[in-house]
Amino acid sequence: GVQRSATQSQVSVSDVFVARAANVKSCGSIAHGTGLCRICVHENKHQHMGEKPCFKGVLCERCHEDHMWYRKVKKQVWADRARQRLEGEPSGGGPNKHFSI
Repeated sequence: GVQRSATQSQVSVSDVFVARAANVKSCGSIAHGTGLCRICVHENKHQHMGEKPCFKGVLCERCHEDHMWYRKVKKQVWADRARQRLEGEPSGGGPNKHFSI
């Protein structure tokens, strides 16, 4: 798969070939099946609200696959974190531990 450092957000031509071979909508969608992808807010708004699609297209480092409305997901993450704090669980656990926007 495509691996980059935490500070790297550029996409290479080989990343585009990998994305196309994997039949995904953007380079950032490659990790979608693992649940470790990061939602492209622009594409998510396009899918749910009919706004303009992400201008980066396949070159986008964020996931363009189908996700629930990102604001709904974000509210759920915040609710899960609040519940964990109240229950004394370590933060970052639960089903949304890898979610980030």
